[in-house]
Amino acid sequence: MRGFFDTLHSIASKVFTYLASITLTGTDGSTLTVSGDVTIGQSPTEWTPGIAFGGASVGVTYHASNGGSYVKTGKVVVFSGRLILTSKGSSNGDAYITGLPFAAENNNYSYTPVSLDSETITFSGQMSGSVYKNTTTIELVESTLAGVRSTITDADFANTSELRVSGAYFTP
Repeated sequence: MRGFFDTLHSIASKVFTYLASITLTGTDGSTLTVSGDVTIGQSPTEWTPGIAFGGASVGVTYHASNGGSYVKTGKVVVFSGRLILTSKGSSNGDAYITGLPFAAENNNYSYTPVSLDSETITFSGQMSGSVYKNTTTIELVESTLAGVRSTITDADFANTSELRVSGAYFTP
């Protein structure tokens, strides 16, 4: 058996691709060559987070700095983003961050918590969020100091609210 590796890599984007070729030689002299690309790491891809209240985003507008990036490796998506409103619009209801790049897996244990930081959003105690199973959304909730959980709604947002979010989740 013999093999070789050609290394093509980009330090700036932290992507390493190896062109691998392995040749197997049988006892009868016949050969079989297997080759292909193997990529380790990926360059981040852009995604644009949005907000919905009660499933709608009527009149919502965003700051030019609104955006994020993600990397998908196999079934795992790692993401971060910044959502900056210039108008929360007129929709009413529970608040969800929308537009995740891929739908989350559809399992009962698939409510994956995310990390959140916010400005000009009111809540009692602690705000948290989870990637909602079988969707591309993050449910936003609050928990009081007494442990009572309720949803964050449009009433908790201002026209200048900002959310920073990061996390990881599994896809189907």
